Amino acid sequence: MKTIIKIFFFIQLLIVVSAQHSTHYFDKIQNHNKAANSFDLQITHFSNSIELKKKVFGYLPYWELNDANIRLDLLTHLAVFDFVLQPDGSLSYPPDWNNNLSKWIQIISSAQTNDVKVILTVSNLSLSDVDSNLVSNLINNSTNKRKFFEDTKNIIADYHFDGINIDFENLKLSERGDPINDFMQELRDSLDTWFIGKELSFATPAVNWGNRWKLKELSEICDYLFIMGYDYHGSWSQNAGPVAPLSGTNEFSPYNYERTISNDYADVEITKIILGVPYYGAEWLVDNNNPYTTVIPEGSQNSNWVKHVNYKDVYNLFTDNNYPVFDEISQTTYVMIPQEDKFQLIWMDTVPSLELKYDFALEKNLSGIGIWSLGKDGTRNELWNLIGEKFADTTTSVVNEIVVNDFVLFQNYPNPFNPTTRIKYQVASIKRVSLKVYDILGREVATLVNQKLQPGKHEVIFDASNLSSGIYYYTLTQRSLRQSRKMILIK
Repeated sequence: MKTIIKIFFFIQLLIVVSAQHSTHYFDKIQNHNKAANSFDLQITHFSNSIELKKKVFGYLPYWELNDANIRLDLLTHLAVFDFVLQPDGSLSYPPDWNNNLSKWIQIISSAQTNDVKVILTVSNLSLSDVDSNLVSNLINNSTNKRKFFEDTKNIIADYHFDGINIDFENLKLSERGDPINDFMQELRDSLDTWFIGKELSFATPAVNWGNRWKLKELSEICDYLFIMGYDYHGSWSQNAGPVAPLSGTNEFSPYNYERTISNDYADVEITKIILGVPYYGAEWLVDNNNPYTTVIPEGSQNSNWVKHVNYKDVYNLFTDNNYPVFDEISQTTYVMIPQEDKFQLIWMDTVPSLELKYDFALEKNLSGIGIWSLGKDGTRNELWNLIGEKFADTTTSVVNEIVVNDFVLFQNYPNPFNPTTRIKYQVASIKRVSLKVYDILGREVATLVNQKLQPGKHEVIFDASNLSSGIYYYTLTQRSLRQSRKMILIK
């Protein structure tokens, strides 16, 4: 009898959780009206490009363009979100696309000029619902399918997208295996017929409830899978908890990144996985200071849930020494703030917890990491800096190296260093030479040499005692010749 009861409750949990709306949908419903006047996008260009050793995939929703700071040197993929599937198989454009077409073209052009692939995101997230019927109408109707392929081909050709990301959510249980995979194979074959070298990817769930998805087969059709590594806790949860736990126990955060990779994606080739991370958190109003407190009384609606919160909006709470706590169970951070007889509880990934997630992606040799979403950190820089620290390839030069005769800039030693390092270089003629150091934002922090030198080898000691830990670049210039290299200061 107990076994039957357990099975019943598991089935109920499966139905509830598998039908939950993702933050992609919640964000869209909450913010879609911001689209019309939200094109004050700040795109940061760097003369010194950074070589990344992993993919860094960022979703850019149309409603996040206002005040977003996009570091093109720290992205490999920028996914325009979203073109929405319609009942007849056609695709609707993001709101006010035509009115803001020059801005969108500027974004696409700027990204591709900086070797960032621009991806067309297609979703079934209509403003009325996450509609599984839209996908059913598509994959089971040849006329709708032809219309979808026609629209997709034309949009890619018109705006020079580098690939497609499919974000079809809450599919019918019966369509999560072979039916959706068969459709994706048709899309793959068509894409390869239309164009050369276009990418195909799918946004997949962090938990494969009931093992309905055939993820291994799907990954073999796609260039990569973007795991939506968030929404482990939210408005549907019986207990408060982290949006994206790295680890957990049977009692707290039993579903987490480690389990997702080792269990749900165990059969998927690891180099086909991009691990999505959240730039947002979850907020509850609770009646005790237990961060995993029960928030849904049995049989009652969750009145404790407040909202999703963006990194840029609650950053200050996580820098106040009175509040932040690092949770050893989930390896994530939260704040617990007294509110009269209750507590404001916010779980949010910050630099310490994101760093552990990035280390996890590196340790597992995943294809890379992804972000939901660009813009949620506003104009702040620390999350970009962390990407640079973790995924910049320190074995490559920062710019195209120019070696003419004996003009050479050598890699500093030691690297990483603290607080001093030795920089060697070689010049070919008696001309003025400058050797300068820049931070990750391109600001000059030191001038080591600025004078005429004799031809031959030279060296200088760089003392960074007054600088903070991070990535820096040093650049050697002699008239039209210029070389740069990367170094890492760790204190």
